[in-house]
Amino acid sequence: GEYQYSFPATGAQSGFVKGKLDLICSVLFNANYDDIFPEVRKVAHFAEFALLGAECAVFCILNERKTVRSAFVGVTVAVCDETLQLTSDGRAGSIKDVLLDLSGFASGVLFVTLCSLLIGLYKKYRREKHGK
Repeated sequence: GEYQYSFPATGAQSGFVKGKLDLICSVLFNANYDDIFPEVRKVAHFAEFALLGAECAVFCILNERKTVRSAFVGVTVAVCDETLQLTSDGRAGSIKDVLLDLSGFASGVLFVTLCSLLIGLYKKYRREKHGK
């Protein structure tokens, strides 16, 4: 047959973590982890792509490059992430997940860009008002 490499410890570790999360969820939310898992996973994906977007924006700003160029990184990583899921048993890539990832990425870029603009306006205001 076909050879597939797997990480045997990963399943055991996931089972241990899932058991702990089931306990926490049953105590806090009176629900199984599986019932709330999709939402948690979606929020985690959004957050990690927001962080990636923020990092790309900071890199572009510090290196005086156009922040728009970082969009290529976001699209590439999101598409690769979902494509890799096609190779895993029981997983599927989805356009909705790519769009969720891209919205997280865009949020991170926008947040850093707005912060950078506000800092620039504040510095300009201080120079004009105080001559510094």
